[in-house]
Amino acid sequence: MTRLDTTSSERFSFSCAVLGTSFGVGFWTSNWPPAKVIHRFGANFWSLGEGQKLGPEIATTCNSGNLTFQNTPSKTYHYTVVFGPLFCCKVRSFLQWAKAARTGPKKPLVVNMGETCMKLNHGRNRGLMISKQTLPPGKKRKKEQISSGEAKCCVSFLAFLTHDSTVQPKLPQIVLSNKKAISLGMLHTLLAGKPHNIRIWRENSGWTNHQVFRRLMSLLMQCLAEYVSTHQVILVVDVAKAHFHSTIFAHANKLGLRLVYVPAKLTWLLQPADTHCFSRFKAQLRKRWLQLRVASEDGKVSPTQWLLAVFEVVQKVLCASNGFLLLRL
Repeated sequence: MTRLDTTSSERFSFSCAVLGTSFGVGFWTSNWPPAKVIHRFGANFWSLGEGQKLGPEIATTCNSGNLTFQNTPSKTYHYTVVFGPLFCCKVRSFLQWAKAARTGPKKPLVVNMGETCMKLNHGRNRGLMISKQTLPPGKKRKKEQISSGEAKCCVSFLAFLTHDSTVQPKLPQIVLSNKKAISLGMLHTLLAGKPHNIRIWRENSGWTNHQVFRRLMSLLMQCLAEYVSTHQVILVVDVAKAHFHSTIFAHANKLGLRLVYVPAKLTWLLQPADTHCFSRFKAQLRKRWLQLRVASEDGKVSPTQWLLAVFEVVQKVLCASNGFLLLRL
């Protein structure tokens, strides 16, 4: 049995056994609702055995083991889940590819790249709702003065993560935007105030494509130039269409970069950006947005002011030298 203790005030226990090579059955008891249990299990998949590396060790733990958090629950849920053959096959295939990518004379340096959508305005978040019956006579409920376009305006955030605390601050963190979301004047202001490891790319589209991904690989290897002679860089990404193309494979081979793909619909379990980063990152963004609104005289936050604040959050969450010590790839 593999046991992992935590200082969390909640209880979470999980056991999983793969029966032969056909299917697996999972049972767990928790005081968390189902959505939080699923996220927590994905987050701690990488911490099984107190940080075992990718390969046969973690594969053995996944095939037969128990993950337990000990504390007294206030409310208990009981779950029984059957993992089908396809699920087990995908996880095993990923672990086998990850193990193969780590072979060679050089020390492996595993980097995960994840992409998430980031709003430029959090003004229409859910919160306190006031019904008309509770308002004084003649008073109307005030709505936040934000247009539909401002509420829908988003950019992409491309995060790079690694388990090595000395390398993490050197990895690039990229804000990818279309030309409408970030104007040229706004871009000049942001470039003057951004940290050195944050890049702002203003393209025709705010989503990753083949060209952008090739550019990402080149930038990554440029930032890790001092490690190339002693380390084999392995990039873990999901199976989005923008990450698959013959030119991408050729460019990775030219750079000496090895690609490992997370199977479809398993990023919640196998991609560190999803299991360790984005929930924490977006929670800090929401907190920072509220702070800026409170400090503003009219309760409004400009996109330029907001993105400068985003850079601060990125430095705090992603670029700290001890930000991902629990992540062991």
